[in-house]
Amino acid sequence: MTSGGKKGGKLRFCTTRCQQSYLDCVELERLRPQEFAAVDEAVDWLSQHRGEVLLGSTFIIAGVVFVVVSMGAGLLVLAPAVLFANAQSNHPPLTAEVAP
Repeated sequence: MTSGGKKGGKLRFCTTRCQQSYLDCVELERLRPQEFAAVDEAVDWLSQHRGEVLLGSTFIIAGVVFVVVSMGAGLLVLAPAVLFANAQSNHPPLTAEVAP
């Protein structure tokens, strides 16, 4: 591919026409929520993206919510969120009221 008889037309075309769309697509893919059907998939993804995951991040695996916690020495663990639930609450249960 040439541009005006000069070599490098392909690079110029890609840089001016395609590159920003490609970079936008890469960024959107990075921001897309991750979905896992099994724990093994989530653990594999977590081990490959360790630097990107924040403590306290939540993962939903097969409908169960897990929270990323640290066990020290750089070890990240997916703990079921139910472990952090408080059975006793000082707040009244949420109810809907209708005022006349």
